Amino acid sequence: MANFDPAHPQAVTHSGTFNAANLVMAAGLCALNALDRPAIDRINNLGERLKVGFQDAFQKAGIRGQVTGIGSLNQVHWCVDPPQNARDAGRALTGAGKLPVLLRLELINCGIYSAKRGMFVISTPMSEEEID
Repeated sequence: MANFDPAHPQAVTHSGTFNAANLVMAAGLCALNALDRPAIDRINNLGERLKVGFQDAFQKAGIRGQVTGIGSLNQVHWCVDPPQNARDAGRALTGAGKLPVLLRLELINCGIYSAKRGMFVISTPMSEEEID
């Protein structure tokens, strides 16, 4: 372990989110144990609900938008057809102008925080109310 000692002149850096954080690791383990099959199925269903809701909203507003994802993870893309690769997604984002920023700001105004890149992640405390 001497090689990892920061006082050592040629110390090897070994940093990480959970290094020496026993309490955090214990809490994470409890959370993983509580994330059972019914909980995963529920958040995956909420993810599908979100995807369909976005698609409906885009269609009603006449916005070129698609949502891709799997289970509880969704990604908004600003194009007519779902992107087939990263280049398609990047091209669509470039062509979207200020739409991604405006959507994010409006969602923040409604109390909903999303990643700047348009990624939405469903978590276990969420319900149909938050998704709708």
